[in-house]
Amino acid sequence: MDKGGDNEEQITGVIELCSGYDPDDNPFFVYIEIRPDMFEEYLWRHRKKLPLELTDYGTILYRGDGLQPDAALKAELEAKFGINHNFEKDLDKEIIKQKSQKL
Repeated sequence: MDKGGDNEEQITGVIELCSGYDPDDNPFFVYIEIRPDMFEEYLWRHRKKLPLELTDYGTILYRGDGLQPDAALKAELEAKFGINHNFEKDLDKEIIKQKSQKL
């Protein structure tokens, strides 16, 4: 597993967990900090399942073997980078809450 270098500067982009297979068909995952000005294009390409050169969109913060990090690594990266692995679920709950308050 490779750490993506020293990351002492403040995170300013969107952090995504991506997984896939390298050219030798080995599974891997990466945490990438996507630059805000590239996020819309990244999402479009990702949703269309088009090939992505991740470094064109931001900085690799961490790369590991396998398709998903284990719980211990998730906890470590949550502490180091402020990652919320439940962001989408939390967002969905907040949207439902906001909609119910408007009714």
